[in-house]
Amino acid sequence: MRNAILILLTVATMAQARPRQFAISHTEQVTKGLVSYWSMRNSGTNVYDEWGGNNGTASGGVTFAYTNGIVGTGGRFNGSDGGVNVAYDDSLAFTTAFTALAWIKSDSIANRQAFLTSKDKDGATWLVEVLNSKLRFYAYPYTDLSFIGSTTLESGVWYFVTVAFTSSGTSRLYLNGTEDGSGSIGVLSRDSDLGFWIGYDTVVPRFFNGSIDEARIYNRCLSLPEIKQLYRMGGEILQNR
Repeated sequence: MRNAILILLTVATMAQARPRQFAISHTEQVTKGLVSYWSMRNSGTNVYDEWGGNNGTASGGVTFAYTNGIVGTGGRFNGSDGGVNVAYDDSLAFTTAFTALAWIKSDSIANRQAFLTSKDKDGATWLVEVLNSKLRFYAYPYTDLSFIGSTTLESGVWYFVTVAFTSSGTSRLYLNGTEDGSGSIGVLSRDSDLGFWIGYDTVVPRFFNGSIDEARIYNRCLSLPEIKQLYRMGGEILQNR
């Protein structure tokens, strides 16, 4: 909900322990330009946008539990047919500056797995995926921008992944608050309006196998200090489990 302090939940070290609460201020949350925030604290098939109202629907092999999240409940995706579909909204149809981010933990990092995807009729307007154990950012048309991060990821490890796209067409991937790759394109293309997907892309089938939590979309390019601040929030919660 807008103009409210977001309450972040995390689990204690022992699975039996009750979750602890973390109250995060507006400044720490980095809310300027925030369009949508999917905390993955859901039940059933409803995936609520706690900031902008772009709610999603989970289908296939997606479950929500404290054991799946970095902050309270997270989404667990089965790698074969699980995903979250967010219906089209103009607020998510970027052709210029934006930032998308999420915490991810893959169970089999070697496979090709999309976890944030913006769609149009010809495929992905842009997506972030794991490809051959590294991050990859792709923008439509693919001949204009497709680059792979430098870090080799590991299975079973939480990573904070951010893609920041500038108004001048430069895109940067960040891994745990550190730049991991970059490339340039002009203006993003968008031919029609199919929406936004979390955990999958079906044009070239690539379903995420593992956990996704705390996904966010901004209508501006976040600065590096802001990205580091959001990473620090999650990192402190991991250390306090």
